[in-house]
Amino acid sequence: MLPEAQKQAFESFVDSVSNNDVFEQKTTIMIKMAVAMALGCYP
Repeated sequence: MLPEAQKQAFESFVDSVSNNDVFEQKTTIMIKMAVAMALGCYP
């Protein structure tokens, strides 16, 4: 498990990546799924 400070930093990073103005939400979700599958973390 992560220490609380690292967990908060990671959650902040994930939120900033998820809530961006560059890609549509659907595209962002597809990118996250592709990265997870490439790393072997199947949803």
